Amino acid sequence: MMTTVTNLRLQSQIKQLKIASEQTEEFLTWLKDNAELPDVPGLGASLINAINHQSNMAAYFGNMQESLKNQIKQEKEKKPS
Repeated sequence: MMTTVTNLRLQSQIKQLKIASEQTEEFLTWLKDNAELPDVPGLGASLINAINHQSNMAAYFGNMQESLKNQIKQEKEKKPS
């Protein structure tokens, strides 16, 4: 069983990973839309795949963070006052 302190630390780290994924997605989207990229076959598709991946990772980290919050909530409900 994970302690509350460990859970909170993990939540904090996951929050940072989620933010990093969101910022990477934002940068890659900007790059795709605004940068003068060389005409290389597959480059646009690769950027779109990377953008989608970062979006999925941000959602994954968000779900993980919510799960950890729910674990703490459940532990508090189990403990008698």
